[in-house]
Order: sequence, then structure tokens, then C-alpha cells
Amino acid sequence: MASQYHKPIVEKLVEGAVRGFTQKGVKKDRIEIFWVPGAFEIPLMAKKLAESKRYDCLVCVGCVLKGETDHYEHVARSVSMGIQSASLSTGVPISFSVLLSDDPQIAYERARENENNRGYEGALTAFEMANLLKKAILKSERRKY
Repeated sequence: MASQYHKPIVEKLVEGAVRGFTQKGVKKDRIEIFWVPGAFEIPLMAKKLAESKRYDCLVCVGCVLKGETDHYEHVARSVSMGIQSASLSTGVPISFSVLLSDDPQIAYERARENENNRGYEGALTAFEMANLLKKAILKSERRKY
């Protein structure tokens, strides 16, 4: 899922995530993108999607830029803890690819079309974790017999 705030940056993160998944062999028509109003809404959507059991993994992309108030700290903390909580409570790998920065230029750098794109990294991480969990579950089931 993706936050609509700072959409020019987030769209590049989404493109990176799609690129990461397709490089791993996931067909584009199997990739779904859900746009939420802002970063604060990402954890709820992540949890609901993970609970649906329709997805092997999820990538959360967004961008929170520090302003002149402490709003940034509250949103950043809530988003990161919410995503972690959603992953732990559902058992679905959910990658945290939300940029947290006090400098818009750094955020743009992390959204460029290269291997450092945080959406791209998040897709690779989520994909790898989904496969590792599948292997661990299969090993665990084989040992029971």
C-alpha cells in the first residue's frame, strides 16, 4: 500500500516495489496497489490486507517529511510500530519502506530508479521473507511426521 502524501516521491517508491517483485518473477497482474490518504493510515490497511490471507507479503511505501512541529515524530513512530505490529500479529511479512526524513532531497534520492530505491528494497525483503517463512513452515511440518 502507498500513502498519497508526497505523491511524486511515493509513486517512485511504488515503481521500485513493482520492479523488485517483477525481477523476482511475480507477474504484474498479481501485484495490487492500495492508495491510502496518508502514512498514518498505512498500518490499518496493512493489517486488514494481511488478515485477508490473500497475500504472501506486503510492502508499505510512503514519505513523512519533518516540518516545524513535533507531528513528524508522532506519525513516524506510529507508522513504524503499527506496521511491525501488523506483521507480528498476522504472521505476514510486511516490509517497512516508508521514508522518514527531515530533508526532501534525501527522500528523493531514496526514491530514485536504482538499487537504493526503498520500495525496490522493500519488495526484495518482503519476497525473501515470504519464501523463508514458507520453507520454515514446510520443514516444521515434515518434522512432525
